Amino acid sequence: MSILVNTRNEQEEKVILAFLDSLAIEYKTEFEEDWDDLPDKVVFDVKESIKQIENGEGINHNSARETYKKWL
Repeated sequence: MSILVNTRNEQEEKVILAFLDSLAIEYKTEFEEDWDDLPDKVVFDVKESIKQIENGEGINHNSARETYKKWL
């Protein structure tokens, strides 16, 4: 099983890694992206969306549902 954790800051990362170490859990600190089976446009759009969320430009699920309720 794999879990990807995106920490918000260096201190949070240190705490999580120390916790994993204390449990002797194997982990990687670098993540290899595997986008080979997706079209370039999809990869670009996903990465752009991630940047927007990280910059606080995202909207929550309820707001999105309200905006697009006529199509749901």
